[in-house]
Amino acid sequence: MSAPKMSPEVRALFKEANRRTFEEAERDYRAGKKEALIEAIAVCALMDVALPTWVREAIIAACLESKPQSWDDVFGRPLAKGKSAAAKQRRNSIAMGVIGRVRELNSKGEPIGPALFRKVGKEFGASGGTVSNIYYDKQATARFENLKLQVELKALEPDVSEDMVADWLRQNIHRLPRPNKA
Repeated sequence: MSAPKMSPEVRALFKEANRRTFEEAERDYRAGKKEALIEAIAVCALMDVALPTWVREAIIAACLESKPQSWDDVFGRPLAKGKSAAAKQRRNSIAMGVIGRVRELNSKGEPIGPALFRKVGKEFGASGGTVSNIYYDKQATARFENLKLQVELKALEPDVSEDMVADWLRQNIHRLPRPNKA
């Protein structure tokens, strides 16, 4: 996936929309969660925005000042010890569908809770606990919300202009996920 071509105004709007995401990533990174650094870099690359100062400083410190032995020293382990790559891939592959289905059933009156999670789990071949974990995972929820907005934005094409994108972003920026304060 390549970064979309955007005007400086649209890039600035995307950067503002993700400001709180970057703030949370910085808090996580400073708390020792190295993977927050690569996630922030990926968001910047996707949205075609400049790296926040803390990201630039962290990269310089990690790569040039501390002489890392591996990428894990800079970005953390991609998987925790004892975790399965296949299980993580499976969880990621069903996450968007799980969140969407829980929300759909909840909008039809089913209360969010263990019974609903078990029901959705059966549909996706997962346990109710896995569904619950996915549903309450802040990163998965943020990806779901961003995907929903991307689908809406994509629906504006092919007749979309930069001005239309900027107007749409101004009107919908409040819908972007906002991380909880730490």
